[in-house]
Amino acid sequence: GSVWSTVSFAVVGEIRGHSAEVSHVKWNALHQNWVTASEDCTIRMWGEEGGPALKADLLKRQGLDRQVDEGEDVLIKLDTEGFSSLAVEPSQGHVIVGLSDASVVIIDMAREIVLQVYRGHRDVARSIVCVADKRQLITAGWDHSIRIWSLPKGAAGR
Repeated sequence: GSVWSTVSFAVVGEIRGHSAEVSHVKWNALHQNWVTASEDCTIRMWGEEGGPALKADLLKRQGLDRQVDEGEDVLIKLDTEGFSSLAVEPSQGHVIVGLSDASVVIIDMAREIVLQVYRGHRDVARSIVCVADKRQLITAGWDHSIRIWSLPKGAAGR
């Protein structure tokens, strides 16, 4: 896909790397990058102009000292049949996704780990809102329910 400037309305970059349809995209204001979820069961991060975000840069921004391969992209593959929703937790920049099994997970992309799994919807969560100052996650599902979840320590707030 193309990245367009909101000032000049010109194409400033392209996002390429998923091997299937991109189903969701969000801006991660904390890390200043794009987050995409695809039907190839991957979540990726991209620079402002569309190039892959580098894991070393993300780790450095989070103050984590870990060796990674030079030029390694920020990418995680999950064992799912697809993503139903995508959000970004604003105070830590963690990625939150609804999965095909109706669960919702919080992911630390830099460390490539799932921080929390929420289960309770009987069908997929179609919308996710993170209210970091209340330490809450609100999900709306195809099961006609809205759920309010407590965020785990470290997933919201500093």
